[in-house]
Amino acid sequence: MTIQTAPIALDFDEGIDRKTLRRLRDRFMAVNRERWDRAHSALTYRQQAVLEVLPLVFFARLSRQRLPLRTEPLSAP
Repeated sequence: MTIQTAPIALDFDEGIDRKTLRRLRDRFMAVNRERWDRAHSALTYRQQAVLEVLPLVFFARLSRQRLPLRTEPLSAP
């Protein structure tokens, strides 16, 4: 269940003060938390585990652009 909040009035000519920026950030984080919870609850346990490590996989892959993606199975030594 979502809670409706009043729109935040922005005046870009004068800039955004810290209080307004914090409110925008908090609202953004709350909406995304609700989306995460909804997606997470609809998945099986194994799918939830994959969803939880996916950001780490993207980070590791982007930080090591030169490493090839392994397509063949590992062989026993």
